[in-house]
Amino acid sequence: MSERWTVGTVLAAANEYLSGRDLPGARLEAELLLAHSLELSRFDLYTQFDRPLSEAERTVYRGLLKERSTGRPLQHLTGTQAFRRLDLRMADGVFIPRPETELLVEAVLDRLGSQGGSAEVLEIGTGSGAICVSLAVEAPGTVVWSADISKSALTLAALNARAHGVEDRLNLVHGDLFSAVPAGKVFDVIVSNPPYVPAGEIDALAREVRDHEPRAALDGGPAGLDFYLRIISESRQWLKAGGLVAFEVGVGQASEVAAELSRAGFESVDVTRDYARIERIVTAVYRSA
Repeated sequence: MSERWTVGTVLAAANEYLSGRDLPGARLEAELLLAHSLELSRFDLYTQFDRPLSEAERTVYRGLLKERSTGRPLQHLTGTQAFRRLDLRMADGVFIPRPETELLVEAVLDRLGSQGGSAEVLEIGTGSGAICVSLAVEAPGTVVWSADISKSALTLAALNARAHGVEDRLNLVHGDLFSAVPAGKVFDVIVSNPPYVPAGEIDALAREVRDHEPRAALDGGPAGLDFYLRIISESRQWLKAGGLVAFEVGVGQASEVAAELSRAGFESVDVTRDYARIERIVTAVYRSA
């Protein structure tokens, strides 16, 4: 009698397969990939645990498992990533947002909520649109500008903006840092999660980051600080008096970024720790002369 492959037995085999390849969260990833391949929710998998899978369905699933075992990110296989209130579309060649970046959004939202009324925000480094789309969704009185040097990132962010109905309050511009922002424009907030991995450390990153994330989204120069220094030096001409600058930083970088902000004349410099108690978010206020 041939073996009967059901949702339950296939999940058990997939969990064993992924676990043997040192992938963390193997069971969860097995479920997410199967739900994606069958166009079901994870809850549906458990209500259909005894459902037999056809050979065609198993073939598709095996292909996804094999790709995941090579280190290809789960988000590239499913094409989605949850971020705060959003279900974002993902694509190869665009940086996958991390959970700690939600704290950067929170810091900006706290500022926008405290000042009340409408506001304009500039994001440097759009990526998938996680930050700029979240801000537009969660702060309805806000107009957001976001700049990126990657056209593929801007294309993906535009799709995510349309999917969440905020394309009319999100201006996506193509250029390096402030180069594409209209001259003379000033903002209430400048926010950025720039590349911050020291160039010499990229090859030592986890395989799925090193091999599948765009290098331009990782490489922060010799010490990982190049983009912070550039943004800080240029940001004052783009900020209103009393405007906020907010950064996500890498491990061990918060004190250096905070010191550079102070040297540049920013005040009320503050550092927030992430879920792992790592100093991750640096904010400061610009007081014009």
